[in-house]
Amino acid sequence: MDASSGQLLDAQEILEMEMAIALSLGETPAASSPVVEESPQNTIVRFGANPEPIDTDHPLVPHKTDLAVARGKKRTSTQAFEGKDLHWEERKAKRRADIAEEIRKLDRSIKIKPPLSMRFPTGALRITRTPGRKAARTPNTISLEELIHPEYLDSAMIFAFFIENDHLFQFLPFKGTTYYRSDVDVYIGRDLSMDGQGKNFAGFEGKTPKGADFDRVSDAARVGYRRQYGENFHAFYPRMQSGCAHTKWMLLVYSDFLRVVITSANLMQSDTVFGDNVWFIQDFPRLYSNASYKQTRFEVHLRQHVEDLQCPPDFLSDHLTPGEFDFSQAQVHLVTSKPGSFSGDETYKYGQLRLRDVLHKKVFKNEERTPKRLEFEICVGSIGLLDREGVVKNFLESCSGGLRDSIEGKPNLKIIFPTYQDVQESSGWGKGNISSHMDWNALEESSAEYLKTVFHHYRSKDPRCLFHSKIILAFNSATKSNRRKPPVYMYLGSANFSAGAWGKVEQERRSKVQAEKNVTVRLEKVANFECGVVILGKRIEGMLEKGSRWEDIIPYERPTEHNRYKEGECPWKVPKENFEAASTPMALDWEVDTDDLDVDSGDDDGEGEDQGGDEDNAMHEEENEDFGSDGDGAEEEDEFCGNRLSIQTAEVQPLSLEALRLARLARFAS
Repeated sequence: MDASSGQLLDAQEILEMEMAIALSLGETPAASSPVVEESPQNTIVRFGANPEPIDTDHPLVPHKTDLAVARGKKRTSTQAFEGKDLHWEERKAKRRADIAEEIRKLDRSIKIKPPLSMRFPTGALRITRTPGRKAARTPNTISLEELIHPEYLDSAMIFAFFIENDHLFQFLPFKGTTYYRSDVDVYIGRDLSMDGQGKNFAGFEGKTPKGADFDRVSDAARVGYRRQYGENFHAFYPRMQSGCAHTKWMLLVYSDFLRVVITSANLMQSDTVFGDNVWFIQDFPRLYSNASYKQTRFEVHLRQHVEDLQCPPDFLSDHLTPGEFDFSQAQVHLVTSKPGSFSGDETYKYGQLRLRDVLHKKVFKNEERTPKRLEFEICVGSIGLLDREGVVKNFLESCSGGLRDSIEGKPNLKIIFPTYQDVQESSGWGKGNISSHMDWNALEESSAEYLKTVFHHYRSKDPRCLFHSKIILAFNSATKSNRRKPPVYMYLGSANFSAGAWGKVEQERRSKVQAEKNVTVRLEKVANFECGVVILGKRIEGMLEKGSRWEDIIPYERPTEHNRYKEGECPWKVPKENFEAASTPMALDWEVDTDDLDVDSGDDDGEGEDQGGDEDNAMHEEENEDFGSDGDGAEEEDEFCGNRLSIQTAEVQPLSLEALRLARLARFAS
């Protein structure tokens, strides 16, 4: 960028200006400066400093010179600095000030860009700024434009189950964008089964690459993306045996801080623009050499999850080495999942046992009085096979931090999820991202009948919006009369209500208990990578804009008797034919697939079988005997409800864009 362009100076140009001043003073620029490799003559002339050799005893200083002199025209002796008897340091300071003034005279419109300042040093909770909220100027909303500042980025690591390339990449410094900078490394991770463009680079026509195909396709994707978007694009993919890579987060590195963003949103327009999603954001300041440092549990878990996702080690070594950033003010507790079964020393590291451990040790420990019994409010985008009361209790015991009183009798639970009617009356954006996998007709036994009573309509505070949120709220039953009192805690993140996301808790074998320090439980069959945060209820309002109440961060109408499901109503389920179309080998252009189905995987069967990814597992109709499988469970017919509700799939009117995409899928499938 030329100094006369009137644009902001970037870091390279600031270094060049410093070099011009240093050389004009007879100083040597730092060897580490990248501008040393450039021609000193060109650098000085570029910024208007005199390229003549300087006599350090009697230095020449530009004095009321015109532009021609500033650009290197030979000076006369009358321009010599007259104050030769001044102390050298004073002359040096005068020299530096005059050169700086000379540079400013070249073009008064030059502005030196200051570094980006931290906006969220104490954490923030936000919901998606949908068009309706934008028009109404609703507080506590956020957009990608406000989260990502590509002109300031030093690096970034971004991960989501599904990424709409054209939508996200416009906010990143890639080739072909306004903000392209080849020196800013950006690491993009996702589930390979959901990367249509990446698979196209390898000519792969299947759904989920495995084994040697995984290596071939991921290598081809890395090369293809770098050719198309620049050498600073680093694609990476976790190797999956079953389940899906479902984490949704951004780690954005700036010169003075690291921004951590954890969300329920896939990085696609239906989630980041048109649908209800929740976002946690916090900025962590950079530590400098003389700063005191103590490693925190948040930092340890953050780094561990980056490693679990198999992000290239360069990002870890460059930006997440201990002591790089100060995480001491972390306002939340990180809860992650990774595929596998865990016992012994790993029992409480992942899934619902990690949630249980955080609640027991961190949340209730900080409560003035530990609640005896909790009641729960859960809103998630995908619901597993909740076919018995015991299935729900298995998870709610972890949601209560092990407080068994909370699950005695009929747990006080409210689930917020749309019915077919709700989806029909919505805009249609994102309807394929949410689905129930319950066999509603099977909920007739006395042990499961009560589950029908816990469901409530999803009604967005921005009318006609659907959602992709994953929220758990827990309230102290003793204060239920005060509906405005904050919850004991709030969870938000990527994990749905399923065993694929959270795993299931089982009693440890007696011989194992003796060997593993009396750890009496173990976590089985986690299928997915997940990431979320637990927030103490009393901290919520401090993360909102001034004057807000805690309920302002909840994007839906709170459940009441008024919006409880009535007789004949049942949860929305993505029609089976949509799964079949989505898994068709001919349907290669996933980035324009209407449904971009974000439905968690089924559990690993323990045999090492290849159960495929997200949509593949949705087609498995085996029912898990314990907490929530993510199998589809869809029947052949479209009439799902107990009274043969007549709402057919065709009656749910999609947007014209979605209709076009469905037509493309139908053409491929045929």
